[in-house]
Amino acid sequence: MWFLIVKVLPIGDFAHPAYGFINVQSLVMVSSIFGISGIIFLVSWAAGFAVTAFTTKDSKKLKLTVIVMTVVVLLVAVMTAVVLLVATYSLSQTISAQRLFYQLPVEVSPGSQLKVTCLIGGGESKTEEVLKADPGIDLVLWSEETGYYNDVDELKNLQTIAKQYGSVIAPTYFNSTQSNNMAALISDNGDVLFTYKKRHPVPGVETSIKRGPGKVQSADTILGKIALAICFDFNFPDYIAKVSHDTDIFLQPSQTWGPIGKYHAKVNAMRSVEQGFLLIRCSSYGYSGVYNPDGSWSAFTPDKESGAYTFVVPRRFNRVFTLYSYIGDTFGWITVIFAFLYLGGLVFVPNSILKKLRYWTILSNTRDQYANINSD
Repeated sequence: MWFLIVKVLPIGDFAHPAYGFINVQSLVMVSSIFGISGIIFLVSWAAGFAVTAFTTKDSKKLKLTVIVMTVVVLLVAVMTAVVLLVATYSLSQTISAQRLFYQLPVEVSPGSQLKVTCLIGGGESKTEEVLKADPGIDLVLWSEETGYYNDVDELKNLQTIAKQYGSVIAPTYFNSTQSNNMAALISDNGDVLFTYKKRHPVPGVETSIKRGPGKVQSADTILGKIALAICFDFNFPDYIAKVSHDTDIFLQPSQTWGPIGKYHAKVNAMRSVEQGFLLIRCSSYGYSGVYNPDGSWSAFTPDKESGAYTFVVPRRFNRVFTLYSYIGDTFGWITVIFAFLYLGGLVFVPNSILKKLRYWTILSNTRDQYANINSD
């Protein structure tokens, strides 16, 4: 059900039950294989068998209970193997992303660091002030809707600043003539690599904001290939999955409010696990930081409406391989198809046929239970 809800409703995956397990890293890493649908499938699968096994008391169903208990034991063994596999996989993601395995030659070691500054408020003047104070900053990312520009030509001052200090700058702004929530990526040479329009305005909040064209853009920079999307766009896994497979770093300017800031940061970070990129988030009235594809935060900082925070990440970050980035929601669609086949069996297949099919015994008994409830 939730798989289809994410596809249809304008809130995306905001209230998805998989996020109840967001602090269980082994389960979080399952999303790099099957997406967040895989998390719910594993939990529901285990719960379903457990309930069936421990609530069957009728002696006539003893044989069925033994079968189910055997399946439960096998299930526990399989799940244990899955957890161990995922834990090992999680470690391999860290090794792959940061090249941390054995001792490496100095020229390829991750000792060189990348300095990223999250700028909340202040705009152009604050950007130049920060770069003057620390010319070694490699990237400046603004929080959502920091500036006001109506044309790309108005970014010329920022282009000059980027070229002067040799830094990549990602400004965010409101375009009043087009009613768009926008961002741009400016290279260290002062070139505007692309501009971006927010695709998913927050329902009921950004009612005056027009939707962007729905294209996730990325560009090659001195820091690697960088993509950008704004805030609520990250609540749509299918949309973020459109990014090219060679994207190393994904920028997320954001603005949240109230108690949802921490939750929103954590659930949006799942896109990093699913796709294997490094996520850099800069948020006003919320949490900013750097999230790794192994399910861990390198930095996690709260703020309100002003401030500048510099995060340090490996300069030689490599996007890591994830199965989900290639197969997408194939597994989720398979579970939906089987669910409809199961429900179709409950409704349309006669009991006389179901009882002859050994593997459909549980399904037949379920329908009998519903029939008894309705007759009462």
